[in-house]
Amino acid sequence: MGTVLITGAGGFLGHALSREFAQAGYSVRAGVRDVRKFDPPASNIEPVTLDLPHLIELDAFRDVDICIHAAYSMRWKTRQEAIETNLEGTEALLKACDETGVKRTVFVSSCSAHENTLSFYGKSKLELETLFMERNSLIVRPGLIVGRGGLCERLAASIRKLPLIPIFDGGTQILQTISRGECTRAILQLVEMQETNTHVLAERGGIEMKLFLAELARAAGKKPVFASLPSGLSLVGTRLLETLSVPLPVSSENLQGLRSMIHQDSTSTEGVLGWRFQGARDSLQQAFS
Repeated sequence: MGTVLITGAGGFLGHALSREFAQAGYSVRAGVRDVRKFDPPASNIEPVTLDLPHLIELDAFRDVDICIHAAYSMRWKTRQEAIETNLEGTEALLKACDETGVKRTVFVSSCSAHENTLSFYGKSKLELETLFMERNSLIVRPGLIVGRGGLCERLAASIRKLPLIPIFDGGTQILQTISRGECTRAILQLVEMQETNTHVLAERGGIEMKLFLAELARAAGKKPVFASLPSGLSLVGTRLLETLSVPLPVSSENLQGLRSMIHQDSTSTEGVLGWRFQGARDSLQQAFS
């Protein structure tokens, strides 16, 4: 089946991608910051050291057929640090692919990446997409990935702790989700079909943010009680508290993302795959039942 290198293999999606490709018969190299802390979920997964942008072992790239770039660090204190880790780190990754003759590259972007996005996360993902477009790569844009772990799990943990669930501007934003299992299955299928260009991996219609949080609260074993806040005023207050290093359930980045959410059409991707992505309620039930 060939050899695939997956960056961010210690993360919520990267770990699941490693298992998905290993079960499909690929030899998987799991790029992680510290191989001592990584427990491979299958025998045909080899952990390799990969810590962008500075620690890149070229031996990890040799004889690799496909490099899937799923790593993206949110652990930064300044905007410049974020640029060095994610943007310059990706440039260094692609240079290593070129130097070692990696045949194909895949980039895991986000539905937050679009021309009107207000968040740095969305803007940087969109900028990274251009690097992969130049290489005729496969680019996937997952919606919010639902599963035990990642942002969904952090939201559930916040809901359990808070007396009220904050929603912004009435919680009418339309959120598109995808289950982690469907996401990894779709990426594997698109790779094996040798697809290129950009593919949206998310439920077709979406769900209102307030309804999603209500479903997540019930899945987390809590009755949903909401507090509606204006996003503009909340953004100002959140930025102020962030300068004081006060821990918050949502960040200014989260709020910027909420204020610029748009619907992304996944029907063409579903046509290529031959199946339809399930809705948020089914994904939550599978993850938390």
